[in-house]
Amino acid sequence: MAPILSLPKAMTPGGTGDVPRYRSRAGGHFSAGHDGSGAAGGRCGACAGRRGGRHRRRAGIAAAFALGATGVQLGTAYLLCPEAGTSPLHCKALKGAGADSTIITSAFTGRPARALVNRFTREITPFAVEAPAFPDALSAVLPLRMEAERRGSTDFTPLWAGQTAPLAKGQGGEELTRALASGGLHRLRDLAK
Repeated sequence: MAPILSLPKAMTPGGTGDVPRYRSRAGGHFSAGHDGSGAAGGRCGACAGRRGGRHRRRAGIAAAFALGATGVQLGTAYLLCPEAGTSPLHCKALKGAGADSTIITSAFTGRPARALVNRFTREITPFAVEAPAFPDALSAVLPLRMEAERRGSTDFTPLWAGQTAPLAKGQGGEELTRALASGGLHRLRDLAK
């Protein structure tokens, strides 16, 4: 993945040539543009969950391809898949997430990332501009996190998730991938009509 600030480098000779475009609903990443063309000749992939239910997510996948993306990356959709290895506490938090349950915070890593709101993000995010650089910020909260998790609390746990957390299902990764691909292709055919 090419962070937004390194897009020009990624698109130069010797760079990756494949440039993901992030939306604000992704895990803390932001859109580099709406053209979907991968300016300067690079191929473009769309990254981010699509809100509004599985039909809108599939429509979003189709729309990304229709705009010229060569791939679509979804992360949060897979967090409840058994293969993901997501902790039971994180899974419980994801299952209880609402449409406005996420925040972009630098509190855990010193860099912006999207996470479910918990005590730590509520109380520390306003001061996160002062957060130490990665990995020091995460290390600093580790003793609090370990003790809270021992007690069954996620108050100090980085609960990474995009805004589509309420849509995550506990199905297998292969089943989810096939459903998303099939639905996206169906929607893409509809767009072509």
